Amino acid sequence: MAPVHIRKVDKTTVGLLILALVAGLFYLLFFQKYAWRGGNTIYEFGDSASYINAWNTWRLGVMDKYRTPVYPAWLGLMQWLAGLQRFKLAAVIGQFILFLLSVPVFRQIAINLGMGDRVSFWVTSIYALSLGVNKYVFVIGTEGMALTCMVFFFRTLLRLLEKYNLGNTLLVAFWLLLLNLLRPGFIYLLPITTVLCLFCVFKKDGRKRAIALAVATLLAAGAVMGYMSSFKQQYGIFAASGTGLFNRFFLVREYGILDADAIDNDSLREFVVEDYRQNGLRFDYVPGRRSERDDVMGHFCIHVFRNYSFPVIKDAVDKSIGMHPWMYLQSAIDRLVLAGKRRLYFNSYSLPGVIIWLYLLLLVYSVCFIWNWIKQRRIPMRSLALLMMAAGVLAVAIIGAQDDWLRLVTPALGLYLLMLGQLWCHLKLHNIFG
Repeated sequence: MAPVHIRKVDKTTVGLLILALVAGLFYLLFFQKYAWRGGNTIYEFGDSASYINAWNTWRLGVMDKYRTPVYPAWLGLMQWLAGLQRFKLAAVIGQFILFLLSVPVFRQIAINLGMGDRVSFWVTSIYALSLGVNKYVFVIGTEGMALTCMVFFFRTLLRLLEKYNLGNTLLVAFWLLLLNLLRPGFIYLLPITTVLCLFCVFKKDGRKRAIALAVATLLAAGAVMGYMSSFKQQYGIFAASGTGLFNRFFLVREYGILDADAIDNDSLREFVVEDYRQNGLRFDYVPGRRSERDDVMGHFCIHVFRNYSFPVIKDAVDKSIGMHPWMYLQSAIDRLVLAGKRRLYFNSYSLPGVIIWLYLLLLVYSVCFIWNWIKQRRIPMRSLALLMMAAGVLAVAIIGAQDDWLRLVTPALGLYLLMLGQLWCHLKLHNIFG
């Protein structure tokens, strides 16, 4: 593997930082009040209240049912620094500052991936000026922080793949753990680092890298498993939070997979049968009627999770999937197809065809990756890591969650920009993948 050269911040990057700062402040001061919201202030959207409530739970020494500790702790820190009246503004400003810190790191990654000064400048410009005014950077929620942390994690991963020392090993373990306790969906990063570890074993002089990466993965995985064990002691299921179970329950009900015969709890079984009688077997998506579907499904799922324990619900979901595995697989395929075909609706406006373009990007990138692999007769490890991380976010968002997909893939937007920059250099400038 060619050396990874970490360059000092140059004047062009400083200029980008200033432009991003001006754009972000302009957005915050003049456009934030017009952005889509679902909360009580301009710094909130639909999920914001749950993170604020989660901090109030964590501060009592009790694990929150639905929110892992990193972001509630961030809100708690902002309350301590800025006070109860100003902590929401402080939180979003803090998130924007973290984003600004990621801009020079993003430029370094782009150069290390072989883009050169000119292409890396334009790719970083898009990152700084478009994502710097992304609405999720300026609201109470994990998406903006996850976007930034993914960039920091990818940089430390590249450094470890090049220079296997204790510091880089601990940094990779730290970012892995932080991301998993920020958003439980990032659990997919642990299998990815495991795969990279296995590929390193078969590379020349790669065994030390493999050992370092294995140690980082084991440290992070051990900490995550310990957290999940504590959650099981308190709530009865081995998980980082109840959000994943809520999404699975929502999806098996939506697609008619939830089987009354698989439910041992008499009360829950009767409630499900009655719901099927009133609302039908499944909720097929109808353009323009998403809110109607969400209202019915939301009331149903919220009632279940308020009145039944996690183990009872998980048992019903697992047994239903076990009785209808092909229906469950078909539902995942249906969501992948639907995501590529449909428009994404957000209140009064919609975004056409966003996911299909991400599919196309991943397809073209995969073809170019395989071509470079064959041509070079070696595995482009950095590009392999980038491809798996970018594809993983999209797959987890679409297959494992409800259909607010564009918000859920926000943490990977920086990765998709890096892929576009690499493809441009490969197809236009004939650069090889690294």
